[in-house]
Amino acid sequence: MSKGFAGIDGGGTHSRILAFTDSDEGTISIGASTSIYSVGLTAAIKNTISLIAPLSSKLDSVCLASAGLGRPEEKQVFKRELEAAFPFIHFHLCSDAEALIAGSSGNSVCAGLILGTGSIAIRFTADGHTIRRGGLGWRLGDEGSGWFISEQAVRRTLRSIEGRDLPTTLLPVILNHFHLDSPTDLIPLFNSTALEKSEAASLAPAVISKAVDGDILADDIINQAAREAALLVKSLFSEKDTCPRDYPLVLAGGLLEKNSVISQMVKTKINNIGLYPKFIDGTGNALQGAALIASSSRRD
Repeated sequence: MSKGFAGIDGGGTHSRILAFTDSDEGTISIGASTSIYSVGLTAAIKNTISLIAPLSSKLDSVCLASAGLGRPEEKQVFKRELEAAFPFIHFHLCSDAEALIAGSSGNSVCAGLILGTGSIAIRFTADGHTIRRGGLGWRLGDEGSGWFISEQAVRRTLRSIEGRDLPTTLLPVILNHFHLDSPTDLIPLFNSTALEKSEAASLAPAVISKAVDGDILADDIINQAAREAALLVKSLFSEKDTCPRDYPLVLAGGLLEKNSVISQMVKTKINNIGLYPKFIDGTGNALQGAALIASSSRRD
């Protein structure tokens, strides 16, 4: 006989657990951070155990969603310690991005595209597997993201000045954003460790605005970003495992949620490559998604 289930949203400052049991229907409790990146592995495991312990006798399935738990090598030690502490609970560990997608769709079988400072695409299959594409970070990927648009704007504007790219009026916008006087000042900035990725990515809305105003280089950049985003989604499926029409696809992340221009372009590019999913705005949250995943993976 099944017991209850719970989802954990492992934030960097604090964590929340949403439990559904015979006596706790949707009860939320708050504890310390369970994020490896924020407090380290040892403290994150300890805090997770403390969060689960008061409810452990009532649970048979728990999903922990937290940054740092997106790949097998990242979650192996964490999961082993939790299973040792609570041997009668089935644990599903995943990234906060995966839980956000599940929470927004209300469906444990769906796909999602997240475009913010970085980019990632994720799909949950009917047999319980998770497929990830992208999420490689700015040095190896993040195509279609705010970082990608901003970096391309700077890179290609410098090329344009040398006559090696399309003409553009982006330079004053870029210099103003980074509080610089000359295009040559961009060179040491983008080749140093002082530049924060989020600071650079925040240039993206200005680039999109210039594209809307008719700047041909800016327009080419955001079209390229939308194409890359569509390819991320396409790569979630194979020829043998195609994307059926109206398959749920969550569009989440600041770039998609706050900018209708990019959101519509991405939808169009996805349709143009032969995919016709049911687009869902990313309005859910990771806590709800973690609980949904825990419910779908319960033991009989």
